[in-house]
Amino acid sequence: MMKVPLILLGALLALAVPLACGQRTGDLTQEDASQDLLEDDSASVLAAATPNRAPPSPMPAAVNRPTPSRPAATPDPSTPSVQLIAQRTTEPAEPVAPAVAGLPASVTLEDPCLVSLIDEAQVPAQVTAIEGGALLKLHVTLDQIVKQGDLLGQLDDRSAEIRQNAAKARLAVAHEKAENDIGVRYSRAAFEVAKAEYHVAEVANQTMPKVVPPVEVKRLWLTAKRSELEIEQAEMQERIDTLELEVSEAELDLADDNLRRYKILSPMEGEAIVRELYRHEGEWLKPGDPVLHLIRIDKLRIEGFLNVARFDRHEVRNRPVTVTVELARDQKATFQGRVTSVDPVVQAGGEYSVWAEVQNTQIHDEWVLMPGMTVTMAIHFR
Repeated sequence: MMKVPLILLGALLALAVPLACGQRTGDLTQEDASQDLLEDDSASVLAAATPNRAPPSPMPAAVNRPTPSRPAATPDPSTPSVQLIAQRTTEPAEPVAPAVAGLPASVTLEDPCLVSLIDEAQVPAQVTAIEGGALLKLHVTLDQIVKQGDLLGQLDDRSAEIRQNAAKARLAVAHEKAENDIGVRYSRAAFEVAKAEYHVAEVANQTMPKVVPPVEVKRLWLTAKRSELEIEQAEMQERIDTLELEVSEAELDLADDNLRRYKILSPMEGEAIVRELYRHEGEWLKPGDPVLHLIRIDKLRIEGFLNVARFDRHEVRNRPVTVTVELARDQKATFQGRVTSVDPVVQAGGEYSVWAEVQNTQIHDEWVLMPGMTVTMAIHFR
């Protein structure tokens, strides 16, 4: 009696769930139908208003698709965002060279550095040791710029010219002797004649014995032998003449060199300045007497000091440097150079010397750096 109501209750529940779902589905179907009806009406109105236009195709059924994510807005280039500004600020302008381990990028020497000369010379008279000469002409003046090989002065060289001319004449004679082969050709011809005479005598004695006396035959043989030896003598004389030619050429070179010594030439590389004149025209000079003083000015040395506790010698060798000099009216000039030498001796106070070389320059035909100036030098480690 109790099982029938339970069975009926379960059946009722089973029917109630589909009806509820059907009602919801029907509601959605009615809404879709209403929407389709409205779209069909709108299409009809548009078709009536524009008869020449083809009626629109029916809308496809709605498909459940994933909603695409909205792309990030592109900023306007005229108004950079904070992010772009930060990138421009942190981006380096150019790559920086790696620094030497444990060393700063550069260091400026604390004490002023001294400008000094690299080359200077007391130019002497270079005449031979046996005789001197009078200073005929000075071709330079004080503060004049000269280059290597320029003529600075002229000594009396008349005796040297005479010796040079004599050497040239001896060389010409030696050339004639070395090129002359008459002696060799004559000796060969004489030998052929002597040999023929001796051969005729030998044949005559073979045909008729003792037609030519034996003493005459020996004399003819000796004459032929002497002619043969004269050929060797002539050939040896040719070799001697060739050697004498070489001797004459060397004597002429010596005479030319002696004549050049009467000219006073600038021995210094680069550009130099005549700082001092020791002699005047007309004075007699002996070998080695100084005539003038030259100093090289186009390249100068900068001397500074470093503390051995801060920098080792090998760390500063061959490093580039920047030299700054203060000029008149608060003007400044800078020069680039390189460390060329480091003093191996540490002085009192724990400092050692560092020498750099810089190329000087001219402004208004005047050199900017001058020996004796004090400058500031910075050594670069990268």
